[in-house]
This record gives sequence, structure tokens and C-alpha cells, in this order.
Amino acid sequence: MDTQLNMRELEQYFSGSINTGCWLHGDKTLADYNISNSSVLEFKLPYENYCIKLNSDTWEYKFDSNGLVSDLFDIIVKNFDLENPEIYGIAILGGPFLPFEDRLWSYQIPDNELEIKILGTDINILCLETNQIVPFYVNLDCKLRSLIPKICSHCNIGIPERGNYVFIQNACDVYQNPVYLYIDERTVLYKLDIDFDTDITFKIKDSNTLRSSKKLRTTKDDTNIWDTKMEEGITVNSSQLSDEDYSIAAANVNIIVKSITDVKPNEEFASSFLLSCGFVTDQYYLLERFQQRFSGPVSKISERGGDLNIIKESVCKSIKKWIEFHKHDFDEEFTSQLSEFIEGYVIPWNNDIGSELQEMLQASSTDHTELFDLILSNSGTSKKKKTSKWKGIFECEPKEVAEHFTVIEYDFYSKIKATELLKDDWSKDGDEGTLSQLIKRYNLVGLWICQSILDPYRVRVRAKRYEFLLRVVEQLRELNNFNTLMLFIGALNNSSILRLKGTKGLVSKRLMEVVEQIETELSNENAFKTYRDTLNRCLENKEPCLPYLAVHLSDITKTGEANDDFITSENSEHLMINMAKLRMLYKSVKLLTDIQNRPYQELIDKILNPRDPQVSSSIHMFIRCMESVNTSEEELYNLSLEREPRGCNIKELS
Repeated sequence: MDTQLNMRELEQYFSGSINTGCWLHGDKTLADYNISNSSVLEFKLPYENYCIKLNSDTWEYKFDSNGLVSDLFDIIVKNFDLENPEIYGIAILGGPFLPFEDRLWSYQIPDNELEIKILGTDINILCLETNQIVPFYVNLDCKLRSLIPKICSHCNIGIPERGNYVFIQNACDVYQNPVYLYIDERTVLYKLDIDFDTDITFKIKDSNTLRSSKKLRTTKDDTNIWDTKMEEGITVNSSQLSDEDYSIAAANVNIIVKSITDVKPNEEFASSFLLSCGFVTDQYYLLERFQQRFSGPVSKISERGGDLNIIKESVCKSIKKWIEFHKHDFDEEFTSQLSEFIEGYVIPWNNDIGSELQEMLQASSTDHTELFDLILSNSGTSKKKKTSKWKGIFECEPKEVAEHFTVIEYDFYSKIKATELLKDDWSKDGDEGTLSQLIKRYNLVGLWICQSILDPYRVRVRAKRYEFLLRVVEQLRELNNFNTLMLFIGALNNSSILRLKGTKGLVSKRLMEVVEQIETELSNENAFKTYRDTLNRCLENKEPCLPYLAVHLSDITKTGEANDDFITSENSEHLMINMAKLRMLYKSVKLLTDIQNRPYQELIDKILNPRDPQVSSSIHMFIRCMESVNTSEEELYNLSLEREPRGCNIKELS
């Protein structure tokens, strides 16, 4: 029987399925499935009825729920001659758009009701350079950082300075009562509080226009930094602060630079700003402020009992930390300009300090010595040491496997840059940052864990592998490797594994209880309080550990979303950078970067000098190269149903 479905022609067909809902694939035989004698086969349509709405029209479709959203959309376009299909998308009725590459079954669709909606809208762009309003179509799912270059190209103007180029205004009132609003470049259009059905205008301004605009409220202040009044910043009551806190809650760049280059600057305050400065101000403007502060109004001044040399030294310390945080973000042009400042100002003042900064700036970005290469170079090189034949990962000692997982994880973790942690799109396609690589690897290893349990046909072999993985979990907890530990626990709680009652029934009860205790310790109750307390104890005892990144990335994301980047002040016409927010972000990031400086040195030395180099290098290579895993959640669940069908007699499992 031909079971191939032509989505575009909606050819109806029948397909065999087990009465519990497991579809049998047409390219397999009944012998390929572990079907018990009590199972009943039935023939039924593999479709569901979907109600599709477009404006005032409504249609009903019978469509395979395993089909792609794009296939359903193509059918709608073909059968109803939808004009300009590229501007439309499919969305849950009254809800979000469904990505074309996803399958319908992966969404909970109330009453199977969908609607066809326009993905974007037409806006008007007022270009101040040409004084013309140009119509432009935008996708409302687009972020401003990717939209701006397209708008500038459309208007035939250069891309303005980062962070100060987008202002939104109702076009009907644009020349009468202009209101300028700062919009963060990471903002997605549909999240803006704007009625896009009205006439909207984006105002594009170049840097010169920005600086001459009296009505524009930005963080930039062209006042000489030495003439800036500190009282223009927003402070909090000092009686509410502990000793390590700092009173400035919000300020413009002039005030912040003046504060962090003071005679006795607050180190945490300085680091908080310099870590996030790329998101709240322009690097060229910041360099200009540092240069102005370094130059000074006179050769000698008195400021809090200090002189200009002390302030110059503070400027250099700030620039050093700036380079440490953001060197990988500097382009060639900016690097050259910063180098000119060091060469022309710092080195003539203090050759040692200037040379150190220049060396930091010009040094090529090199990664740590690759541990992977060192371990492989040790394999088979010592004739005195025992060498065994590699028989597979499940024939090794669970403790050794856990140790290799930990060392590899730490190798990735130690290379994460502080600024990567502040991104809002870590897993974005094409991002080559270490954190993004680690997240992708995390997902693949989770799939491997599930697949390795489900692959064996015999239930006793599956149980043996399951028990082996539980022993690895036990060892990961001993090593304080919380990130990989949670990965294993998450995989073992995957729906394709959780349902394997027959397999788990053959596993050691002691191990099952140990893992349950670990799950309780790392549960998400009270915002992962027990886990956080455990992590703090590790840090207090100066033990190496690997934090559960998902918890801390969530903290950073929530802090970023719950607090504005900028605050208005009655004392100033300029927007104030919300330093209270930046300090909260810095504390979250600092916790993670401090852990990077606590390596598993004893463990690394042990792996570099193993009892059996051949087996050790084989384990390391196997775990390191798991990126080759090629399966999906859907395939795993189908395989789980093959291994232990719903309603099967556990005693009958082979």
C-alpha cells in the first residue's frame, strides 16, 4: 500500500496505527515493531481538522498534524490564490506566529483554530538628511539592530552611530509637536507600545544632527567632563546603603566616567559600567570622555585631595578593564583610534603603563592551550603504562566518564567571555561564541543520553545502560558539576525515557533513590534556593564547581527585562544610564566569571597522566565529539514506543 502523502494535492490515504496512537511507518514491516498479542491495529485517517481564518473568511482543512507549517501555508496559497504570500504567516488564533520550519503537532492549538495574518506592516521613514518621507515595509518580528541597516540603505544614507538612531513619532504630528523616544537596538518591533495600524514614522539622524538637537534626550553630554556637576546624577540615600554599595543610581556618561576615574574610585561601580557600556553608550564617545578626563583642564588640580597623575592612573585602569571586557568587540578602526590615544597621550606620560595597554590591545586573541590535543598526544605514548582495547563508553568506569565530562565542560566554560553572558540570543544561529556552542552541545548530549538508552532492543541491555548513566550522575554530583548533572537529570526525565517502566524496573533501587535525592536538592522550588545554597557552600569552601548555567542566564535575562536601561531626570535634559541595573547584571556575571578562575586542576592533571592512556583518550574523544548526534525528540519518542508499546505486558518484554 502506498503511504506517501502529497501535501499539496491533499490526497487522502489510510495508514495503520496501534490503537494507543503510535503510527506505523509505511516503509517498515510489522516485524519491525514490538507488538504484543493484546495489541489491536486500526486503520484511520492521519489528519486533524484545522479551522483557518483570514479576515472575515473561514475554511476548514484536514491536514496531517505531523506536517510542516510551511506545507499547510503552501496549500492555502495554492488553493485560494493568496496575493503577496510573502507578507503573510500562520498564527494561533489570537496568539503568536508559528515558524514555518516547525511541525503542527509541536504546538498546543486551542480547538485547532489558526489564522492567516500579515507578518509586517508599512511604516513611513522620515529621513532628516533628505527631508523626505519614504514608505518602508517591516517585519514586526525583526529586531532594530537588523532593521536599521536596511532602512539606511533604503534611504541612501550612512548608518548612524550605534544606540542613537531610532526615534518613533506619529507622522501626522511630526512637524508640530515632535516627541523623541530612545529605543534600544535589541528591541523587537511588536513589543513596542505602538499602534502600527496608524501612520508611524522612524526618524533617522546622523551623529552630527544628534549632537545639535536640543530636544533630543540621550546619554551624551558635550559639556567638558571637568565642568560636569556630579549633583546632576541620581543618587540614593547613603543611609540605605551598606559599606560596599555606591550612592550613584543613575547618571550620564560624563558623571560615570568622572566617578570611575576619581582619586578613589569604587571598583565594583567601575566594572559594572565597563562590562555593559557597549549596550548603553557609543565606544567612540566613551573614548573621547576618557581622553578629555586624562588631559585635564590644568597641569595640577585638587580633587578630593588628589592630583592629575592619580586621575590619569585611574583612567588607565578603566581603559585596561575596558580592553579586557570588550577587546573582541573593537573593530579595526576603533582599535587604531584607541592605539593612537595610548601612543600620543599615555606613553609620553608613563611609558610602562602605556606599553602595557598597547600590548594588551595589540595582542592576538588566542585560546587556552587545547586540552583535547594534550590528551590525545598522551594516548599510547608510554610503553610502561597499561593499554587496553576500547570497548565502548558503557564498558568504562562511570567515575572516569564523569571526570571527562567535567573536564570538557570546564574547558568550554572557562572560555566564555563576560560580555557573552549579557546577550539575549545565546543560541542564535550563526553565533560562534563559546556560550552558544556550549548551549548547542548541551542539547545534543541530552539527545545522545536518550538515544543510548533506547538503542538496545533487549530490555536488560537498556536497564544496564540506564543504571550506568545513574552512576555517572552520582559521580557528577561528587564533582560539583551541576551543569552536566542537570543535563543528565533532564535527559532521564525526557518523555521518551520517563515512560520506560519495564526498563526502570530492572534498575538498582538504591541508585534510583540517590538520583531522586539529587533531583530534590536541585529542584526549582523557591527559585532554585537549595541549589543556590549548595553552590554558595562550594564557593565558600573554595571547591571547583560548574554552575547550572540555565538558572544564572535566567537571572540575567530577568534583570535585563525588568529594569530600564535609562532613567529620566528633572535635573538634566539627558537620559541617565540606570547604574542600579548595570550593577545587578555585573554581580550575576561576576559570580560566573569568578568560578572560571577555580579550575579542576587535580582532575586535569589526573586525565593528562592516566593509568590507561588509550582508554582515557578514547573516552575524551567520544564525549568531545558528540556533536555528530543526529536524531530528534520525535524520533526518540517513536523509538520509545517501539521498545515498550503502551499497554504492553512488562513481563513479555525481551
